[in-house]
Formats: sequence, structure tokens, C-alpha cells
Amino acid sequence: MSMQTVTKQEFEEGLREDGTCQQRLHRHSVCVIEKDMHRMIGASVADCEATLDGLLRHYQADALRRITGVLQLMNERGVEKRSHRQAIARAARAVIKNLAEVPSDE
Repeated sequence: MSMQTVTKQEFEEGLREDGTCQQRLHRHSVCVIEKDMHRMIGASVADCEATLDGLLRHYQADALRRITGVLQLMNERGVEKRSHRQAIARAARAVIKNLAEVPSDE
């Protein structure tokens, strides 16, 4: 198997010929998740918890998606930050617990 250098335009034409579409949404999602990761782990653990708390109060379903994305990106990039991981994992458990509860009709 030989490798040859191609331009971006040639690459995209090859994808179209193969019937494969580039996923612009995926690149956008990675960018958003990367911003979330920097927001969560770029500060102290207390700030991370405060960020997650605000996210949980307003957007529970979206919070779970963002948390799993951040943890996956941290794994891919080899980011350790154990205390931040623990705070993020606690937030994920809280989201799952809240989403699993049956709402009462009061």
C-alpha cells in the first residue's frame, strides 16, 4: 500500500465518489466538547463543580452528553486530573439519578 499526497479538494472529491460524506457536525461537536473540557478542567475542582452544578440545574439531558464527551476526550488525550474526573463522575451519577426518578404529580 503506497501513500500519496493529495489536496483537500481531491480528498473531498474522493469521499463524494465513495459515497461518504464528511461530517461537519462531528468536527463542530469535538470543538464544543473541547471547550467544555477546558472550561471544566482548566480551573480548580471547586470551579469545575460549580460549572457542572449550573449545567445540571438547567440542562440535565444535555449535561450527560457533555460530561461523557469530556470524559471520552480526556481519555483520548491522556489527561489525568483525577480530582476533576471524580467531580465530573459525581455529576454524571447525579444526572442519571435525577433522570431516572419518576416525577411526582404535586
